[in-house]
Order: sequence, then structure tokens, then C-alpha cells
Amino acid sequence: MYTVKSMFVRGLLWISLFMTFVAFLATGCKEDPYVITCKDGLVEYEELKNGELVSFVNVKDTDKFIQRVIRSRIESEQSIDLSRVNAKIDFKEKTLLAGRIYSGQRTILVRQELTSDCKREEITYRITLKYHQYLPESGYTKFFAIIPKISDKTKIKYIIDYEN
Repeated sequence: MYTVKSMFVRGLLWISLFMTFVAFLATGCKEDPYVITCKDGLVEYEELKNGELVSFVNVKDTDKFIQRVIRSRIESEQSIDLSRVNAKIDFKEKTLLAGRIYSGQRTILVRQELTSDCKREEITYRITLKYHQYLPESGYTKFFAIIPKISDKTKIKYIIDYEN
């Protein structure tokens, strides 16, 4: 026959066993954190489809050059409006570089090139724009690159080139 004390001890034992099992499940099933590795040279990137439809949030129209390094969904929601673009970016593994530049004459994006310098913890983002011969008015040109995840320490250096 069980006494009240032994039933209490058995109950505590079952509760502690259950809690240990739950703790094991909670910690044992976590994904490994994404490891950021740096490789010198060209950085592969994906273009943001229909990027011209993206709106920048919390910017002034007078801002001539805007650049954003977006590392999370929250940063994305605070920086740009992707609602008109079918963009599914996995911010656990990707970083979005986004920007807008104003020109006195309308330009189009011709080329983008990203190169990594691991020792300097820097990515150079070279953007080549071409003046649009049929649209003489001023305007903004937007640029986007979805790249492998970068650390918070990584700096982005922007170089803007123009072609006639």
C-alpha cells in the first residue's frame, strides 16, 4: 500500500521526468545556427523580381542616395514595402541589399557586381547606370541584390558608375 508521502514523491518523480523530456525536446530539436562563411572574390546574388515596384519607407523625396542592408524580416518591414512584389526572402540565410539613387537625367540599371574582401570585412557593391536617351527628366533608379547572409560587422561600400 502506498502512503501519501510515497505517492507525493512518485508524483514529483514523474513531473521531473516529464519536464526533462520536454526540455530535451525543446533544446534537442533546434536547428543549428546558420554559419556565415566569407569567400574572397565575386559574390553570387539574386535579383529582386519587379524591384521597380518596391517602395522605400521612412525616406524623404529629397534624399539623393538611399542604401539599406536588410538582415531580417523586421528590418525589411521597417525599410521597404514588398507588398507589390512576390518576394520570399529567407533572412536566416540571406541578406537583402537595397537602394535608390537620384539622377538629374533618368537612368537605367545596366550591371551590378558584388565582390567580397574577407580580411577587411567588406563587400563592394558596384552599380553601373546608363543614361536613358528617351527619358530626359530626372528620377530615381532602384537597385537590389539578395546575397548570402553577412555578419553585422560586414560593411558595404557602394560604387556608382555611369555610362552614356
